[in-house]
Amino acid sequence: MYTSEDYDVMSKSSEEDLSKKWIECSEKDYMYGLEVLPPKRWDGMAFMIGEPLTYGKEGAIFDAFVKVDGKCYSRPAYVSGFDEDKYVQQVKVCLEAI
Repeated sequence: MYTSEDYDVMSKSSEEDLSKKWIECSEKDYMYGLEVLPPKRWDGMAFMIGEPLTYGKEGAIFDAFVKVDGKCYSRPAYVSGFDEDKYVQQVKVCLEAI
């Protein structure tokens, strides 16, 4: 669940800023995101929920989800940045930083 402050930060963020925001989520959350609305984008194990969260300097921002090595992750993302392979790499970079 996002707060009003989260939406303010998102709307001022670039795709590069958002690419560092991957968080692990449950399989239940991943499946809910996939089933709640028809996806805006979907490729392999990555998708975007079909309704924008907010709008930022690069356009509409959606909730993006991806599965990597059997675990689920999500973050806010611009449609223009949707790319399953890129998402997998971003998650791996985030995990290495921990």
